[in-house]
Amino acid sequence: MQVILRTGASNRENLAQAGVYRYIFLYRVIYGRVSMADAKSDLDAIWQPDRVWFQLMVAVLIQHGLSHECDDCDWGTNEFKD
Repeated sequence: MQVILRTGASNRENLAQAGVYRYIFLYRVIYGRVSMADAKSDLDAIWQPDRVWFQLMVAVLIQHGLSHECDDCDWGTNEFKD
């Protein structure tokens, strides 16, 4: 993730538009065993999922036997807006 965070703004914007961040988040949590709190904090620094993407991420985590909930996670900034 640090490599992504060090890229220029135009690269970050391009990656966000391509929808890469949500998949990096999921990959890190599911396969990289990064804690949910760390992965969520990194995700918030670069991209804020809306309700649709939040629901997709939760569904994928559930399929892998994981939960999006954690003590240090503050889901809800954009995730629950109508």
